[in-house]
Amino acid sequence: MRSQALSPSQVEADFVSEAEYMYPKYPLDAHTAAAKLVHTAVHRFQDASENLTDKAQVDAAYRKAFGPLQKILQKITGDSGAEHNYQHVWERISSRPSTERLLGAALLTQAVSEFEVLVGRLIRGVLEANPQILLGNERKFTLRDLETFDSIEGVRTSLAEDAADRIQRQGFVAWMTWFQSQLKIEIPGVFADAHELTEVFQRRHLMVHNGGIVNESYRTNLEGSPSLPEDGTRLNVSRAYLAHSIDLLEAAGVKIAAAAAFKYADDVDGRTASEEQLDRACFEALQRERWAVASDLSGWLIPRVRDNPARMRLQVNNWVARTALFGPESIAPEVESWDTRSLEDQYKLAKLALLGELQQAVELATVMIKAGSLSEVGWRTWPLLAVVREHAEATGAGLPSSDTWNTSHAH
Repeated sequence: MRSQALSPSQVEADFVSEAEYMYPKYPLDAHTAAAKLVHTAVHRFQDASENLTDKAQVDAAYRKAFGPLQKILQKITGDSGAEHNYQHVWERISSRPSTERLLGAALLTQAVSEFEVLVGRLIRGVLEANPQILLGNERKFTLRDLETFDSIEGVRTSLAEDAADRIQRQGFVAWMTWFQSQLKIEIPGVFADAHELTEVFQRRHLMVHNGGIVNESYRTNLEGSPSLPEDGTRLNVSRAYLAHSIDLLEAAGVKIAAAAAFKYADDVDGRTASEEQLDRACFEALQRERWAVASDLSGWLIPRVRDNPARMRLQVNNWVARTALFGPESIAPEVESWDTRSLEDQYKLAKLALLGELQQAVELATVMIKAGSLSEVGWRTWPLLAVVREHAEATGAGLPSSDTWNTSHAH
């Protein structure tokens, strides 16, 4: 029995409504109590069996979750078969397409579609930046076709669009293979070993074409992935799954765009501009508390960025994201060995904040704000300084209050 991805109150209201229809011999109070008991047992079983693959262990988890219900429901209803009947009620409501489940599937479809649009643009951009790729194109033009173009550039653009459309029709794996062959760069999890991303695309396909029911095509395309569900299993798009999928798609899209920019930036200024944009993308992910995206992107970019200040900012932001994900102990050895003595005050402040030396961080931030080396906007919005700001307020450090901050200052 699988729960719908609905709020507890909505699930239980649906349960009571269906139970009244299926088993009117039981009183309403019994239906209401059964709804809570069965709903709790379902989630208890799902939590206990989520990572189990051995059938005997799954069966044991099921008995532990549902075993106590028989006596309890018999006592409530006076019917020894009540537990079996209420299981039928749950199966009926769980098999219906819920509004939230449909919304999750729709949002996943939209997210994947946006990624496909980005991929199409990047393919065309790579072809335009590297037109020799089109030399082997076998498309033939009639004289009438050629008369519609103003220049040879128009012909190249048409060929690039045709090639991009052809590549896009081949699916995710073909796209990534093509990018890897053209950009000559490794992106783990995107160009290689992309099991999670591939699953996102395959689940979207199931949602659109098969009602979310696992079939042979899904399993074949994910061959080699761990813990594949059995044929006939209904997959949902929970909030957690949707958020994780969007994180994967965002990080993958930025990485591919970065790889293309690094390869085809035609001058130092172009490369520097690209690196600044990527640095900003990581910082914005931190501001949105998209910790996984910020950690993934910054970790991948650090060894590839040439600009030293940008690389150092990426490293700091990587530590911030990893702290949020895994705790301060996960970064402590790296931060402690970071020598900031010859660096600007902002890096000294970052080290103090990352190591939890909050009073020293407040004192340094106070000096920096007065000197103008830390803007008031930066003090308020830098995610790294969240705990420092809390400490400053708790200790009455005398830093500018929110109604006196000058938000026109540059970040």
